[in-house]
Amino acid sequence: MDYRKLKKLFSEALEYINKDDSIQASEKLYKVSENCIKFLAEINDLQEYKDAINRERWSRTLLYNAVKKLKEIYGERIGEIWDSADSLHVWGFHEEKISIDEVKSKAVEIEELLRLTLDEIKLKKNDLT
Repeated sequence: MDYRKLKKLFSEALEYINKDDSIQASEKLYKVSENCIKFLAEINDLQEYKDAINRERWSRTLLYNAVKKLKEIYGERIGEIWDSADSLHVWGFHEEKISIDEVKSKAVEIEELLRLTLDEIKLKKNDLT
């Protein structure tokens, strides 16, 4: 995914929140989080990123292991946000059990991860120029 699409995907999630569609908002927010983790794994040259490239796909195990390593770099908060994102994926999208208010509160957390990721991408681009 192109990093510029992350903001668009987040905006789509907010649109679903405004429509009280917790299911679609949950899935969009999870996708934003998942892709943020992938970008951060790439930026930090994690083995999980390399493994995903070699396998031509990311597994949940690779994502979880990447999050563990990213917590060492960015702190525990990234793990807390990932847990919220995973909760949205399972309970908001698949099980359809999360209220729109809960989705809204988790969207704030996901936005925090999005901002961190976009900041890291900018830093990386500046390092390359």
